[in-house]
Amino acid sequence: MSWAEPPKRVVVMWDDTPATSLTLLQHGLQRELKLRGVPAVHRGRLSLQRGVARVLGRARLIRPLFPRRGRRSVTVLSWASEARTFPDSYWREPVPWIFDCWEPQFVAWERLLIRHRVQTAFFSARQAAAYFSERIAGLRTHWLPEACRPELYAGQRPLIERECVVLELGRKWNRLHERIREPLARAGIRHLYSDPGGGKMLFTDLSALISGLGNSAIMLCFPRSTTHPAEAGRIETMTQRYLEGIASGCLIVGRAPRELVDLFGFDPVVPLRMDEPLQHLLEIIGQLPQFQEQVQRAHRRLLEVGTFAQRAEAMLKVLNEEAAGQSARILPLPPKASNSSNR
Repeated sequence: MSWAEPPKRVVVMWDDTPATSLTLLQHGLQRELKLRGVPAVHRGRLSLQRGVARVLGRARLIRPLFPRRGRRSVTVLSWASEARTFPDSYWREPVPWIFDCWEPQFVAWERLLIRHRVQTAFFSARQAAAYFSERIAGLRTHWLPEACRPELYAGQRPLIERECVVLELGRKWNRLHERIREPLARAGIRHLYSDPGGGKMLFTDLSALISGLGNSAIMLCFPRSTTHPAEAGRIETMTQRYLEGIASGCLIVGRAPRELVDLFGFDPVVPLRMDEPLQHLLEIIGQLPQFQEQVQRAHRRLLEVGTFAQRAEAMLKVLNEEAAGQSARILPLPPKASNSSNR
């Protein structure tokens, strides 16, 4: 049996609303599973149904009610919300792929997993997978990192030809931002950044995001545990933004989470010297053509380890091995001594 063959009695919860930059993760995984023959169950098409799901989820009224008889549903979950499991969790066991699982929400996640009697869970954060493996008896956890669809992005333009020189997309590290913003402006270097307080998105839709990334030379990226430690706690993980930047042919500058280095087998990020970040950034800008090969090497490696096709294959391998009564781990978790959120 091929590992890509869909397991019996497994479906994927399908969200067929138009993909946006915020929903690419769920759309990417469900698309690849469907391409491999996993039946798609369409939910949440009506705004009324989505509203009911949110209300019931907050009230903790989505839970097993009927015998499951081996029925399972792959569901993408984030921020400890169970709305996407509605209504199938009443009669199917959720098999969640969980991202945005941060330490301050661990209690809520634990309650959710126990309430739904989840037996197998995939986490995009390796530390979270390790934590819940030890925290919840009988729960099988697997590290399944975030991914992207490289073919969506425009990565062909050489760095030296890109109009935006420095891009800060989404959340910023304010400690760094305030040290480089005005000096870059005075130097006439085009610097684009999100301004959440201004109420205006930097890129208004997915098409604009793809175009903007493909026209940016340097993309500043840091883990959330660095930029927003109160939100992340001690969970350091690789987010989709790193992979989107690499797929778009950007030079990623900042700091790579350990997961990214382990996944790629090398560090695809240029570490920014924080003792003199502006000077270091100007040095990089002055030598952009010398970084072109690094960008291309990262892109080649992304195609090997960072796509949703690979994530779907890995997930199906685990589910098929479970169905055959075997035990599988798709990617290594930290040693037992470090299985804690306190890393």
